[in-house]
Amino acid sequence: MKFDKYKIDDMVDVSDVYKGYKYYFDKLLAYCLNIFEYNGLPESLPSKEIESNLLLTGHCAIFKKNNELVTSLTNLSGFDKYYNPTFAPYAQPCLGSGTLYFQNFHNINKQNSVIIYNCDLQNSVLGIDTDGSLYTFIGRYARMLADIESTISNKCVNLRDTYIPIADNDNVKNSIKNFIQQRVLGKRAIVTDSSIVPNLKSVDISDKSSTDKIYDLLISRDKILESFYREIGVKFYQPKKAQVNEEEVTANSQMLIISLDDLLSERKKGFETLNNIFNLNVSVKINEKFINKDYKSEVSDNEKNV
Repeated sequence: MKFDKYKIDDMVDVSDVYKGYKYYFDKLLAYCLNIFEYNGLPESLPSKEIESNLLLTGHCAIFKKNNELVTSLTNLSGFDKYYNPTFAPYAQPCLGSGTLYFQNFHNINKQNSVIIYNCDLQNSVLGIDTDGSLYTFIGRYARMLADIESTISNKCVNLRDTYIPIADNDNVKNSIKNFIQQRVLGKRAIVTDSSIVPNLKSVDISDKSSTDKIYDLLISRDKILESFYREIGVKFYQPKKAQVNEEEVTANSQMLIISLDDLLSERKKGFETLNNIFNLNVSVKINEKFINKDYKSEVSDNEKNV
């Protein structure tokens, strides 16, 4: 069977918000999965599995199974005096099922796993559930981007016609529907049944400013992506004036929604415990790709020009 990547039936419908959401969620998640680099992990414990748990659930439980370290999707349960979870059940086709104990204050000897958090929100504040993951964060941006691209797609299609057809019966409706489907694909379509003319009405929807609105939407999409990158701590700036001093740049970097320093701190704290319990030497750092090496030098150059 020959693979045909150009089949019309498989053509992406950019106007479909749900498909657009899935597309952008996957792309943004894949980007975030590479924020941190790990060194010293055992082969049985890929960094992708660790980060997937952290980013999507807010925590990652690491434990030993069949004499190797692994992780699995877990639901946190129990609590200590500060409402921190003390155990979590898990069930996985290959790993089987069981209960993981983190820091059970009733019996410290039952601890058989280590929990690592994505950020200092962890999973609750004063016993109230919080979202310490990046699931909602990524989802909000994915939805905004999907909405914008859906609007752009619809406006592009609507530029081909300046009216909305209104049918008085099903025959007219089906004929018009087929005509519009061909127009959406960019084909020259012809209505061959002249009997539909007396039963066809239309509403004028012409908009002379549509092309300007499409341009504005494209700018908005880029701004949303820029905001996403900025809020996950990617250090970059776009000065609106010839000179910018270090204090201004530092102030901008401190106003981030997501702090990479916080995310890194929680990972280091968790792996310090993991190293002690399982006699490992795992380290984690921010991926160099997420650190703008020209950041300081550009500031210095601007200050020299003052």
